[in-house]
Amino acid sequence: MLKNWLQTLKADDKSIVLLLIKGYFFLTVLCFLLFILPISQRSENSVIDHIFFAVSIVSTTGLAPSNFADS
Repeated sequence: MLKNWLQTLKADDKSIVLLLIKGYFFLTVLCFLLFILPISQRSENSVIDHIFFAVSIVSTTGLAPSNFADS
């Protein structure tokens, strides 16, 4: 569905959409990498929790699997 929609767009529109998708993915990975550093951990959280935190921060949903201040 998304692939078909992207193919119908002009080349400039494709590059903007892809830039947004790549930027979102890059920021999510960057946040995840910062979360798994030992200096940024107070308590033990699972990898899934760290991924959820990273996606939540980039998308600004405000959802969290545990208290952010304690982790």
